[in-house]
Amino acid sequence: GELKAKIESDDYPIFVIRPDSGEPLVVLDEILNILEKNQIGFTVNELGFKVFNKYRIIWGDGVHIDSIRKMLVLMTDRSYSAENINFGCGAEIMQLFNRDTMKIAIKCSSISFNDGSRQDVFKDPISDINKRSKKGELELVRDKKGHFRTITREDISPDDELLLEDVFLDGKLLRDQSLDEIRSLSRSS
Repeated sequence: GELKAKIESDDYPIFVIRPDSGEPLVVLDEILNILEKNQIGFTVNELGFKVFNKYRIIWGDGVHIDSIRKMLVLMTDRSYSAENINFGCGAEIMQLFNRDTMKIAIKCSSISFNDGSRQDVFKDPISDINKRSKKGELELVRDKKGHFRTITREDISPDDELLLEDVFLDGKLLRDQSLDEIRSLSRSS
C-alpha cells in the first residue's frame, strides 16, 4: 500500500517479507494475495513461473520437510516460482526441538542510536500471543530468595544480584571461554 513506492525505490534492491508465525499455508496464501492486490511486478521465468522483481519471502517458523513441500506446492499451484521463497531451517528440521517446543528465543529488545537515544524493540504477533517478546533494556537478576528473573533495568532493586556480563561488545570478544568453563559455570548457579 502506502510503502510500495519507497520499497520499490533504489533504496531496496530486494525487499524481504518475513512472516514469523501462524499456519504456513494460510499466511503464505495471504501474502501472495496481498502482493497480487498491490500489483507487485514480476517476470516469468523459462519454466513459466512468476518471479517477483523486488520481493522475496523467507519462512523460518516450524520448517520441516513436510511444511516445505506443502508451501512449494502452494506456490507452484499459484504459478509462482520457488525462487520467491527461502526457508530458514533450524532445530525442527534437525531434531524436532525448536524455540516453540522449548519456550525460548533470544531477540533484540532495545536499540541505541548514535545520538544517544534508545528505543524498545519487541514483537507481538497477532497469530500467537505466546510469542510476545520482552522489551526494553533487560537484566537477569537473582533476588533475595534466590529466584531468577528477567526484568528491565528500571525495575532493578538494590537487593537484586545482577548476573549478566558483557562477553561480546562492539565487535570485540571480551571473555573467551571453553565449553568446559561454561558447563562449570552453569552447574554452579
